[in-house]
This record gives sequence, C-alpha cells and structure tokens, in this order.
Amino acid sequence: MKRTNGGFPTVVPVMILAVVLAGTSSCAGITPEEVFQDGRRAFALGHWREAREHFDRFTHSWPDHGLAVEAQLLAALSAFRSRPQDRDQEEADHLSRLTARYQALKDKVSASELTELAVAVEEPALRQKAASASQLLQLAPPALNHLLQRGLIPEPSTDPIGTLQWIQSWKKTHEAASPATLRGMLDLWQARALWAIRLSPLAAEAHAERLRQLGCWPLDSALARFVRSAFQQGNPDVKRQAALLGISALGGDARRHRKGRPGPSEYLAYLRERGTFFEEAWCPR
Repeated sequence: MKRTNGGFPTVVPVMILAVVLAGTSSCAGITPEEVFQDGRRAFALGHWREAREHFDRFTHSWPDHGLAVEAQLLAALSAFRSRPQDRDQEEADHLSRLTARYQALKDKVSASELTELAVAVEEPALRQKAASASQLLQLAPPALNHLLQRGLIPEPSTDPIGTLQWIQSWKKTHEAASPATLRGMLDLWQARALWAIRLSPLAAEAHAERLRQLGCWPLDSALARFVRSAFQQGNPDVKRQAALLGISALGGDARRHRKGRPGPSEYLAYLRERGTFFEEAWCPR
C-alpha cells in the first residue's frame, strides 16, 4: 500500500473498496415492485418495447414473485403490440415467440385475460378473411378488433358505400357483444366513409338513395352522429381522429383557432389540451 509523507494511504485497499461498493449497491438496490411499476407506467403510455423490457427483467429476476404471472401477461401483450411489421421472417419469428408466450400462460391466466393474445396467434388465418366482406360478417368482436387495429381491413375511402354496408350488417349480429371501444372505432370508420363521399368529385346526392337505405341521409347529419359516437366511445387514438375529423367536416375551420374564433368547441378543446397541431385537421382521411 502506497503512503504519502504524512503516512496516510493514497490508495484504498481492495477489500475495503469492495465493502464500500457492496454497501452502496445494497442501499440503492431496485425492488421488484419498482421494476413492475416502471413497466406498468410504460404500458399505460403505450411504450410497448420499454414495457416489455421491464416485465421481462422482472420475470427473469424474480420468477417466484406474486406479480410474476401478471408480469408475464403484460410482457406478452407488450410484445404483441410492438410487433415487427417490416420483414416476413421477423414476423414469423415474432409469431413463434408470441405463440410460445401464449402457451406458457394458458394454464395460469383466465381465458378472458388471454383473449387478445389468443386472437393474435390466429392472425395468419384472419388475414385471409380481411379482404372479403362476407367473411368479415362472421368475425367475432375480438377478431374484428384485431384486424382493425392491425390495419388489415381495406380503408373506408377505397369503398365507402361497401364499408357502410358491411359495418351495419355486422352490427346487427355482434353489436350487443362488442365493447364500447370497438363500437367507437366502427363509428369512426363509418364517419370516414361518409367523409370520403363528401370529398368525392361526384355530388353526394348521387348516392342519396343508397345512403337513405343505410340510414345515412342527410349525409351531414349522419356524419355528425358517427363522429360524436366515435368521440364518446373510442379509445384515445379514435377520439383524437374523431375530433380532427369533426372540426374539419362539421363546419369548423382549423384557422379559426389562430384567429380566436371558435369551431366545434368540444373537439377543439380536446385537441388543444393535447397539444395537437390544428393544421392536421384541414383534410383528415
């Protein structure tokens, strides 16, 4: 050990340093509850990859903890929602891992909690049904919700009248068993279909008879009704899209906000609180 002229050591002995560091690590140690809550916060904010990392760390470090099963479930849901979409091989690998997670949880978690994962592992088969209106009508609410969330159903703008027809036919059979968030999403799609008709070079009156049969005439009244329903029932993303559509389609001009003149006040207030740029609402799809 090296000493100065005063006799005091300038280098701390290795053993003493190890003890000091060990004590520091113990005092600053992270508890399993902290890791779990970090995952919970990331999950609630939709930061799926971050949430999955926290929950995977939790189950790896504390596999016998009382929250381990819930952490496994939330890790699996986070993995599904952060799925890769770019290459077929990545998608296949992801589906394989997701299926393994699902199988591991089947005997530990209730079927209702596993609904989203159960539908996710069936996605390859569901993809084939997405292009056929007749097959869409046969889908149960969780399956239809999955396809909508994944963007696997043709956009309303590709066939507005067809979109209105299949959604209203589907609702006759399944609406009572559908969660509010799914009903809100479907109403947003109907609003977007009517918006596409409004924007068409062909006058809306050309579709008047068919829209009347579908209960969507006058067009502006039906559009307002579907926007309102989507805004009231939808998840945060649907509410945002409905609000953007509402201030554009229902007489609100995004430029009025900058000039201090009100548009549809509830939609404007909702978007203002969330810092949304109103330029996004000039012509939403």
